[in-house]
Amino acid sequence: MIQEHFGAGQSLGISVTSSSQSNGTNANSTINGNGLDQQFDEASRFLGQASLGANNELITYVASIGAENWIDEQFASGMVNFRDTTQMIWDEFVLDYADQWGPDEVFGNDALFPIATYWRMAWWNNVMKSDDQLRQRVALALSEIMVVLEKSQLELHAMGLADYYDQLYHNAFGNYRDLIEDVTLHPSMGFYLSHLNNEKSNEELNIHPDENYAREVMQLFSIGLYELNIDGSLVLDQNDAPVPTYNNDDIKEFAKIFTGLGPA
Repeated sequence: MIQEHFGAGQSLGISVTSSSQSNGTNANSTINGNGLDQQFDEASRFLGQASLGANNELITYVASIGAENWIDEQFASGMVNFRDTTQMIWDEFVLDYADQWGPDEVFGNDALFPIATYWRMAWWNNVMKSDDQLRQRVALALSEIMVVLEKSQLELHAMGLADYYDQLYHNAFGNYRDLIEDVTLHPSMGFYLSHLNNEKSNEELNIHPDENYAREVMQLFSIGLYELNIDGSLVLDQNDAPVPTYNNDDIKEFAKIFTGLGPA
């Protein structure tokens, strides 16, 4: 028999009645939350935030060992490699293509290369099959902050996309300083935000470093557009306007850092 509960705090507009054979105790316990299996409710809520989806078996397990012990297990869990998985999937497709079209049409054909589709297959494979749910959740969150877009020329580079995601995934439990450095130095980010092979300043030749990445590091990856109070509200000037965290001069100077990054 499957036992279901109304969630505590979700009783608005719900009326619970009982038969004349009942004194109403069970109904009252259900509607006021006293009858809930609280440890399962808490484990379910926690896993909704810390994983990419939990089944009843995992909820029951976390309810039994506690969230802190599960986090410790997640820190110690084995890791996958998205680039390796992408390569494995691509190799399988190459063999299949060779069976369909003949090896002479496939092997050595420079027009046949892995595009983003194969990277997406690898992502779903690893996320759906891996036990390191916490790391996977953090990596996904980081990928929504430190974005490289498939809908660019990177769509033609599945291995580059996969390797970039590996940087986020492997830094998921590290510190932000190391993550920022790895993201900055990765060719996929360098290509996407155009600081790859960024030239240093040369006033005589009117050469100035590309400012795109310098701006995005401040705007998206760290301090944001406006100064904030400790409670997260905007710092306002005497005219009640938000106070910017940086200006164009800051961008120009910061851009000088991101030069000389490219093949030797």
